[in-house]
Amino acid sequence: MRSSRGLTGYYLHPSGFENAVLHPVKGPPAGIRPGLRKKIYQGYPKGILTSDLVDDVPIEFEWPSEPQKPCKSPFTIEWDGLLKIEHRDTYTFIVRSDDGSELFLNGICIIDNGGRHPPLEKREDVLLEPGFYRFQLHYFDQSGGATLSLKWRHSKIGETVIPPARFYHDPARNSQAEDSVLPYTLRIKPDDDIRETSLVFKKNDPSLAFKNYGILRTCYVNYWDNSRFEPPPEIPIYNIIWRGFLWIPEDGDYTFRVNTNGDAFFYVDEKQVIRYRGGSGLQAQVSLKNGWKPVQINYFNANRHAVVSLLWQKPGDRNTAIIPARYFKPFEDTGCLGGSKIWCAAGCIAIPLFVVLGIVLRYRSAMRYLSQRYVAYIKGNWGTASLIVIVILGAVLRLNNYSVVPPHGDTMDIYQEAWKGYHILHGEGPKTWAPSYFNQAYKDEDKKFIRWMGDDFMIVKGQIDHPPLFSLFAAIPPTICGARSFLDCRLTTINLTPVFFSTLTIILVFFVSYKIYRSHTIAVIAGLLYATVPLFVAAGRLAKGDCLLALVFVSGVLCVLKYAETKKKQYVLFAGLLAGTSYWCKEVGICAIVILPVLLGRKGHIKEACITAGIGIFVALGYQLYNYLVNPEAFFKIMALYNEHHLNRTRFDIVLRYLREPRLAQIPANFGMGYLLWFWFMIVYSMGKRDQLVSITVFIFLMTVCAASSDFFSYGWYLLPFYPFMAIAGGLFMRDFIFRPNTAKALLLLLVLMAVPLKEILPEKLQGASWLFRYCLAAGILPFLVCDFFRSRVTGTIAKVCGYVLIFFSIVINIYIVWHLPDVYDPLR
Repeated sequence: MRSSRGLTGYYLHPSGFENAVLHPVKGPPAGIRPGLRKKIYQGYPKGILTSDLVDDVPIEFEWPSEPQKPCKSPFTIEWDGLLKIEHRDTYTFIVRSDDGSELFLNGICIIDNGGRHPPLEKREDVLLEPGFYRFQLHYFDQSGGATLSLKWRHSKIGETVIPPARFYHDPARNSQAEDSVLPYTLRIKPDDDIRETSLVFKKNDPSLAFKNYGILRTCYVNYWDNSRFEPPPEIPIYNIIWRGFLWIPEDGDYTFRVNTNGDAFFYVDEKQVIRYRGGSGLQAQVSLKNGWKPVQINYFNANRHAVVSLLWQKPGDRNTAIIPARYFKPFEDTGCLGGSKIWCAAGCIAIPLFVVLGIVLRYRSAMRYLSQRYVAYIKGNWGTASLIVIVILGAVLRLNNYSVVPPHGDTMDIYQEAWKGYHILHGEGPKTWAPSYFNQAYKDEDKKFIRWMGDDFMIVKGQIDHPPLFSLFAAIPPTICGARSFLDCRLTTINLTPVFFSTLTIILVFFVSYKIYRSHTIAVIAGLLYATVPLFVAAGRLAKGDCLLALVFVSGVLCVLKYAETKKKQYVLFAGLLAGTSYWCKEVGICAIVILPVLLGRKGHIKEACITAGIGIFVALGYQLYNYLVNPEAFFKIMALYNEHHLNRTRFDIVLRYLREPRLAQIPANFGMGYLLWFWFMIVYSMGKRDQLVSITVFIFLMTVCAASSDFFSYGWYLLPFYPFMAIAGGLFMRDFIFRPNTAKALLLLLVLMAVPLKEILPEKLQGASWLFRYCLAAGILPFLVCDFFRSRVTGTIAKVCGYVLIFFSIVINIYIVWHLPDVYDPLR
């Protein structure tokens, strides 16, 4: 029996034209007439039918504006009929369109020129015998100009528009019959084999609740990376088949429902239960016997976004619900070890255990002595021992699904960093895609337009609108892994860099918090928070310059603290170098030239503060010199454009937007808001302590970010350098909560840090349960109320133990959410 749950998903190319053999239709109908059947629909996907006629003119038009179009954009046009071939030959079909178009012969997609795009030409060679072929051409226009031309060429004629005399139609044929043009995916029956040539990749999906909203079609980006496939030149439209087995818990009538934005066929026991096309056949009821039943779901979508969920209503239930993963069993195991993975895993665990057991039995006396010394060392150095465990935990959490950033993420900037570094490492200078508002700064001969992963990129040579330091680090793993071009820089390699930096930052958070507050408890809790809080972990996977800036920032603060402790001059030198290096990581890093000297000055080291500022300014000026030397013509234009698009668009309310902005992507995570609010409270709490290093650092950086940002760019990734200091402030609060517990602090933990994230891990039926929230709140607050009203050693001990329990529970919630981050990072769930 297969150990994994879910269904096996086969992600397929849309047409399946590879290896397809085309033959003329047998005996064309007697009543065929010249011309093609032409239908025009409002909208895309097609909506209301506005025109149905027979067209006998060449399929070639160019409508530059709305008045020339048959109806207002968006609209869809479909041609249907027969194509007559007179000679056996290899025919080259050429389709040029703006926007999308598809050419079908005998129901097989010959040319897929779909998606929104400027005028784009595609061609395909097809060997055809004399006779008639079923012909369909689909076209849509979303906005702007509308262009379409259908041409061919063969050995007897050059490239020309296909003559209208070659087209016919059958008036008696049912124009609504769509089976002849069903996409390849929808035509696959449960007992059909899937051609390997059509397979993009396959994976086991835990349940059928499939949603994808990312700019770069992250389903393809991430899974392609994880499977190490070559990326397509542009994302194909969605075509998926899920196969597996469904457990029927009892005999009875089951109602199945498909929620989708595409076409979906659902088979149970090899019988078609649901056929959903164009708004009909959404659900069906079927009688089933207890046991495992083979199921298949065929899914097709001509849009770039994909949504499909399979729901059921079991006998006796009143509502439909998404089928849980435990009721599914995959058709085949796509794990690296196949069906034997349990035995392999058991062997990998058992063999080392037997080896260790044998060593322990053989050297019992020596092992007893060593274990006693080890326990004694742990007691004396429990902070260091805890740090080792925390770093391992943080690394494991960051590496879990590390190439998913998150699944609905905005990943375009990540590629910008790696592509730039790749070109620098290969001696081509800084070369990557540039934002639209900086494009005009570069010369036309230095620009190159490409489409990749379904999106448009303007690649510019001598790109200087972003600092290069992080780009170099981000490009090292792809280069080591054998990337042959900048397009080979994938998330599986790019994201190793931020994971490494984020894991290293855990160690620095531990030491900085200890140096500030001289408490191993604060250091351990701060390290745990930075290692496990989902917002921090997800940020630690983002391949952006802010990730390196956080590491450099914390290192600079550590140098300041080390100098205050040891008075060694080299720490002043390191602090100055790190202050200047911050500007090479991110433009807002310029504030480190202010922050580090201010921290030194507050500790009475005025001379050292001036030295640090001087070194930092000198290193920062090197970045401007670098920009000028790389691209002197674009240098001053970039400065002017940066001022226009960022500084001149700053508003007073930008501060509030950053205070409540946890999103690391286009779509925010609901639970992220709870963490961000709680940590802002902690920053304010730290202001009440004698050493205000944390709050000073955070607020100077916040001032810089707000002053340098525009009103429409307030992504949470700009706050990455805050997060280490937020974790330190959180460790301070939790230490005080443990040693001096009270009701107010417990409520702050329960109402914000735990209640908001906890909602994300509860079953759907309990998410809105007010009674559960009240019971949890009452149980969590009661020990502290008793302690506040009846102060004694017993109530104080109980409250302290409950404080440890709450902190432990919050860490467990963090770990659970991070481990299931791709599932819960979906506000539409």
